[in-house]
Amino acid sequence: MDDSLAPGGTDFSAALIPGEWKHQFVSANGSRFHFAQAGPTGIERPLVVLLHGFGQFWWAWRHQLVALGNAGYRVAAMDLRGYAASDKPPTGYTLPDLAADVAAVIHSLGASRAVVVGQGLGGLVAWTMTATHPDVLTGACAVDAPHPLAPRIGARALATPLALAQVGLLKGPVFAERAIEQGDLVGHLLRTWSGFGWPSHEDVATYRALMRVPFAASKALEQLRWAIGRFSGGGRRRFSALFEAAPTTAILHIQGAADHLVRASLVSVPDLGGEDYHWALVPGAGHFVPEEAPDACSTLLLGWLAGLTT
Repeated sequence: MDDSLAPGGTDFSAALIPGEWKHQFVSANGSRFHFAQAGPTGIERPLVVLLHGFGQFWWAWRHQLVALGNAGYRVAAMDLRGYAASDKPPTGYTLPDLAADVAAVIHSLGASRAVVVGQGLGGLVAWTMTATHPDVLTGACAVDAPHPLAPRIGARALATPLALAQVGLLKGPVFAERAIEQGDLVGHLLRTWSGFGWPSHEDVATYRALMRVPFAASKALEQLRWAIGRFSGGGRRRFSALFEAAPTTAILHIQGAADHLVRASLVSVPDLGGEDYHWALVPGAGHFVPEEAPDACSTLLLGWLAGLTT
């Protein structure tokens, strides 16, 4: 991917990266969503939906897309609303909105239930679905994403000092968008939130380019600001009320031990994860476990998936 593209000038077709998958579009919840699909295509096969984090797109799951597809799962790695090749409507960027999108995509793919796996922001969407759409879940996996009620210990305790310093920059509506479209904010966040040895220059260039698709930066930041605002106030009470009951579905919670965004030692929530909660800490990996430790991530997912009733 060429990282010399003019700011804001990347076409969404740049997200259609070739590989061991097929690119498809589906209409759901009033918008059009793009996803890369691998594995068998029959609707009778178990469906796994993969959700990327802030500043990324479906490509973040390229390793697991192939591994899970080869294992016989029907896998769809989608671009969230506002990202890459999916629609970017003017509204609908709260976590409940994004959860409704995913539930609608599952139904549009001909499935009544699916396993939803999300990283970072996508992990928060997966957590949200356990409260808003439990009926469509066979299981939910959150990777590098604290439970929505985890900040009960205090956002400043959960976040690293680095993350707290970056929050102010990301909340700035003009600066942050300009730093994504004209600067290297995406690369800076990828490098500072990860562990050692990732990302490569190519990884940064790919994500930087796709965040320069028109309107992608502003919509991605809108999602992030809603999440940040929720943790510090705003609609926190209403959102938190959704999680009064523990999840009724199976939960896998994966966390990179070297995450520089959240404190890994405070992320595990067996008291909030329900009766079928499984925790896995990945040594050496930072905030982007699917890419920093792809084999370990795939192995954890496959082992957990094998025990689910689909």
